Amino acid sequence: MLEHPKFQARLTDEILAVPMEVVLRTTVDKMLPAIYDVFRGDCSGHGFSHITRVFVNAMKIQKKEGGNAMVVGPAALVHDFHRARIFNHSNPNFGASESTPMVHEFLKRFEFPEKYIQPVLTCVAKHDDKNFVLNDQPVGLEIAIVRDADIIDGIGIEGILRQAAYMRSYGISAEEAFKFTSDEILNLKNRLQTQTAMIMSEERQKYMEKTIKHGIKIFELLNY
Repeated sequence: MLEHPKFQARLTDEILAVPMEVVLRTTVDKMLPAIYDVFRGDCSGHGFSHITRVFVNAMKIQKKEGGNAMVVGPAALVHDFHRARIFNHSNPNFGASESTPMVHEFLKRFEFPEKYIQPVLTCVAKHDDKNFVLNDQPVGLEIAIVRDADIIDGIGIEGILRQAAYMRSYGISAEEAFKFTSDEILNLKNRLQTQTAMIMSEERQKYMEKTIKHGIKIFELLNY
């Protein structure tokens, strides 16, 4: 989804409005213009607006669940670098794990504290793992938080619009995209790991189910 500079400014303000410690706020403030540039022109549902919502969601969850904000916040900002890589370099096999060298270089550019770099890279690499289960593994809670924040943005009206944009970027028709979207995102809630994220997703899920049910009826009428 292409984003106007004024829209970018509003999204940046939303991120900076989130309560943060001074060190994290300073780090995030320095990174944001470059983060925007990474996702500039994205039409796949993984643009700067998505990054903004995931960051805000992640920080809300972190406040309730715990975990290290210096890991969660930056990881939320860079979690989809592989998406930018896919659409810029046409390599569909370039996944989250493959993006970690690029993320590492990005973090070093902003003199991100060394002790947090590997935990951030671990979050990035594992946030897309559909089989991830929260346990006592290192950085497990932080992975779960970033992952849940990302999943939440796939639930509700944002989820429907983002999935449609993603499918459309591959040239798939609106009807096919809607049917795939319905099957894919209705079950996203079952992948959430934290109690806070489950609560945050409840109203989104109800609205989405009604919207999809209505949409299916429309397509059925159009095909009559």
